[in-house]
Amino acid sequence: MPIDFNHTIVPARDSKASAKFVTDVLGLSAPRHWGPFQMVTTANGANLDYKDSQADIPRQHYARSSSARMNSMRSSSASGIEN
Repeated sequence: MPIDFNHTIVPARDSKASAKFVTDVLGLSAPRHWGPFQMVTTANGANLDYKDSQADIPRQHYARSSSARMNSMRSSSASGIEN
């Protein structure tokens, strides 16, 4: 049975501002409010659920990919160019 990634909770000092920032930068639809979350839906349907937090926020890493970028990297690698 295939498994899909559904969502992750992203702690933020200001969930509304953080969710709006990421939608603006990535060109995604406006965040939706649900319970304590500001939900940002990505192109593949997974959600980044921003939630206000006053606790220490650890460094996190999120990556995005596109077919064009992956094809470019493969082409560069085949040509001996490091990415």
